[in-house]
Amino acid sequence: MISGLIILLAYAKVSQQIGSYFNLLTPWFVGAFTKNIVVELLYTFRIGGDGTDYSFFLITLGNTVEVLSFLITYYYCKGISVSLFRRVTPLYWRESMILILATIFLFLPIYLEFGLDVILDPRSVYLQTRTGYGLSYFLSAFLLRVSFVLVMFSLNNNWSKIVTAGLIFSIIGYCTGSKTVLFSFIVIVFIYWIKSTQFSLGLKSFVLLLVTAFFLLTTAIALLRPSTDTTEISKEMFFDILLTYSDYNRNGQVLIDKEHKPQLGRIFLEDYFVSKIPRVLYPEKPRNFGSIALAEIYFPEWFETDTGAPSFGSGVAYADFGEIFPLWLILCGFIQGYFLKTIERSYNDFSNPYTFVLLLHFCGISLLSAGVGSFLFEMVIFMLLLSNLNNFNLCSFIFGKKTAPPAK
Repeated sequence: MISGLIILLAYAKVSQQIGSYFNLLTPWFVGAFTKNIVVELLYTFRIGGDGTDYSFFLITLGNTVEVLSFLITYYYCKGISVSLFRRVTPLYWRESMILILATIFLFLPIYLEFGLDVILDPRSVYLQTRTGYGLSYFLSAFLLRVSFVLVMFSLNNNWSKIVTAGLIFSIIGYCTGSKTVLFSFIVIVFIYWIKSTQFSLGLKSFVLLLVTAFFLLTTAIALLRPSTDTTEISKEMFFDILLTYSDYNRNGQVLIDKEHKPQLGRIFLEDYFVSKIPRVLYPEKPRNFGSIALAEIYFPEWFETDTGAPSFGSGVAYADFGEIFPLWLILCGFIQGYFLKTIERSYNDFSNPYTFVLLLHFCGISLLSAGVGSFLFEMVIFMLLLSNLNNFNLCSFIFGKKTAPPAK
């Protein structure tokens, strides 16, 4: 409870500086506050705690200091303006069409194997393709969302068309079976809207939004259950769905209560490097690397069925660095806060879809992800190539017409 109040006050302070409780940090805050505070409190009161008081304290401490480090850094840091990408003036929809074609090509092997189940039961297909089709799945999901960003910038703040495009892309995203992909379109539109308007929202309206988001998330999780799960949902079960789904902190407590031996950074390195190697290039790539190896030890039934290893939240940092893991989380919060302010300032000075994709990443919406690790470097390289697409005359080759020259 105290942790929640501290985080609320910190967010309120930053929001007052921004001038609205509805701001760039809102999607990140709603997700973090709901997952780490609201759900945990409701679960404890309704079902009871699963771990020891000591592990609960450490996990709560880690979550709190990371959030505070992020918000304090964002509040006081001015950042620097960096122009990574050429600001061009062609119709971005041309680049978007190329990415949509690439998305279809990458997703085609999955469709050929599973047929109409991709549409009728996307969640089950998603669970079955996380490993064998990992490269095709994650790249196609990435290109689909980048394509939407390009379309959105092409519509020049025509909000009726942007919302329509968002609905169309969301329907396509539903076929991936991933809740993250589906929700990302909503967050993309929201952040673009925040950066394009001067909308201001008071505290009472924001609290109402927080409650609404909680129940919308619960509904979406229920709707995205595999079709093989035919259990009828009662009102009590409907309420419990999110409580049992958001188990990051409770899983993290398991690592502390079991006194997992510190790995001294090995988990971090494996998550950020081994995860980048496609299985098609490294067929012997182990399944039990990084934080996924923790699932093999503590949740072997999940690991063996390969239906998605449970997340351990900030407990992963404990498994890596032991009881000093809050210091590591403070560093992570500082880095995220500094780079978010820097990318935001860069976007304000050089508004383009390529910088916007990086802005999304530091707002907690990474368009390129594979379960573990970070693909920021690869995303920057891809955005650099995409922003210089016209230099290779690829658009001219495909569409038979040159795009507009770079803006002066």
